[in-house]
Amino acid sequence: MLGTVVSSTIGTVLATAGGRALVGELIKLVPGAGPVVGGLINAGVASGVTTTFGTAYSTALYYLLKEDPNREITPEEVVARFKQELRLVKVGSRESAASVDDGEDS
Repeated sequence: MLGTVVSSTIGTVLATAGGRALVGELIKLVPGAGPVVGGLINAGVASGVTTTFGTAYSTALYYLLKEDPNREITPEEVVARFKQELRLVKVGSRESAASVDDGEDS
């Protein structure tokens, strides 16, 4: 199920991450500090992608199971909510979306 979720949304995240990784690889060509700086950029890209996917996936599961932790959820529900959460994580509006989902006013 996670494979379906990842493969259905990976293009949007990897487009940005791919550009940053490419810059990291090009910087490695500069003698001296290039390999260090390039490695730092690539590590940042990998960390960012992992954090984004992990946050979106765990938040999606939280909201799907918040009312009834024992209910059966379908892969389609997980994919739909994961995509929604991924968009929110990418734009940095997780807090405002959480207050809307909880019925609170911002």
